[in-house]
Amino acid sequence: MHALPARCGHVSRFIQGHPGCSPGGALLHVVGTPAPTQAQPPTGTPGKDQLLAYARLTIYVDTAAPQTTITAAPRYATDRDVIRVEFSASEPSSTFQCRWDEGAWAACVGSTTVSLIPGNHMISVRASDAYGNTDPTPATAVVTVTAVASQPPPPPSAPAEPTVEAHAVKRKSKLRIHVGPGSSDGDYRVVIQRKVGAKWRKVDRVRTRGDRDVVVVDLRRGTYRAVLTTSSQGPAIRSSTVRIKR
Repeated sequence: MHALPARCGHVSRFIQGHPGCSPGGALLHVVGTPAPTQAQPPTGTPGKDQLLAYARLTIYVDTAAPQTTITAAPRYATDRDVIRVEFSASEPSSTFQCRWDEGAWAACVGSTTVSLIPGNHMISVRASDAYGNTDPTPATAVVTVTAVASQPPPPPSAPAEPTVEAHAVKRKSKLRIHVGPGSSDGDYRVVIQRKVGAKWRKVDRVRTRGDRDVVVVDLRRGTYRAVLTTSSQGPAIRSSTVRIKR
C-alpha cells in the first residue's frame, strides 16, 4: 500500500497510527465523519497495492486526564461512625480508585464507606477516563477520628430485702407470721415481741425454713409484733402490731 502524505488532523483512512498524529503513542479517537470519497488517479500495481480512492477523517489525540473532586467528606468522626466520602470527575464516563492513608489503590464508584481507628486519616481519590488517562493529582480529604469512651457496666443491683407481716388468725387467737423472702432463699429468724406498758419484750423466737415462709404461733392475750433480723448490718424489719384475744 502506498502511504499518502498526511498531517495531524487529516489522514488517509488506510493509514493507522501515523507517527505524525500519535505523539507519545497516545490512543487515537475518531470524532468526525468521513468526507465524501474523492476520485484519485490509479497508483501502484493493479491487483496488488493499487489505490483507487481515499477518504479523509478528522481524528483527535486524547491525552487530557479528568479532574477529580471530593464533593462530600466529614472533617470529624468517631471510631463508632461509618464514614462516607463522595466524589466526582470532570469527564462523565470516568472510573475511580480510592485509598486511605498509604494503603493500596482500590476501585470505588461515586462514594466509599469505611470505619476507622482514632487518629488523622487521609483519603485519596483519582479518576481515569475511557482512554486510560489518569488524574496525576488525586483529590484528597482528611478526617480526624476520635475514640468514644466505653460505657462502664451498670452497678450491681442491691439485694432485695425480705419483708415480714403479722396477722391474727383463728378468731384472733393465734399469730400468723409471713416472711417475704428477699434475694436469699435461706432461713430467716423472727423474734416475737409483746408490748408491756411502753416497752416491747421478747416472748418467743421462730424460724422460717427455705421456701416455707409462714409460721403460726399460739400466744396469750396481748399486743404483739414480729421482728425480722437480717444477715446484713441494716436495721431490723418490723411488722405492724397485732392484737391477740384469747
